[in-house]
Amino acid sequence: MSRLLRHLRGNAIAYLALFIALGGSSYAALGDPIGGNQIKNHAIQPVKFDPHLIGGVVRVWAVVGADGRLLSGSPGAGSGYNGPGDPGTYGVVWPRRYTKLQRCAATATVITRPYVDGFADVEPAGDGAFVHTYDPQGQRAPRPFSVVIVC
Repeated sequence: MSRLLRHLRGNAIAYLALFIALGGSSYAALGDPIGGNQIKNHAIQPVKFDPHLIGGVVRVWAVVGADGRLLSGSPGAGSGYNGPGDPGTYGVVWPRRYTKLQRCAATATVITRPYVDGFADVEPAGDGAFVHTYDPQGQRAPRPFSVVIVC
């Protein structure tokens, strides 16, 4: 019994810190001071953020299959494939000219899967962008990709 008391006396601060930490975590998990009903959709608009603290916001995006078909994207997005005459060249458009705005950047990434590999580049054009996809050897080749415009 004396060994148990010695152990408890020697580790009393450690046990106290452990119970305070566990109690705080439990309170945060069970007693959420801000409930889901208090946060409404679109309650915090991007204009409410300080623009000096934000590096960039995704304005438009698209996910395009190797055949040029739009798989998903922001509202109004469209895509097309130039075909065998110009392999690996796609056009992506949106209803607004984000690519011509100052401080906007476009980037594209090949969607990698076990059987697909490569890289992509983007060329802004009017109300959209041309995306060129390449195989691992650097030759233009049809590849699925995602593209975003960040401002």
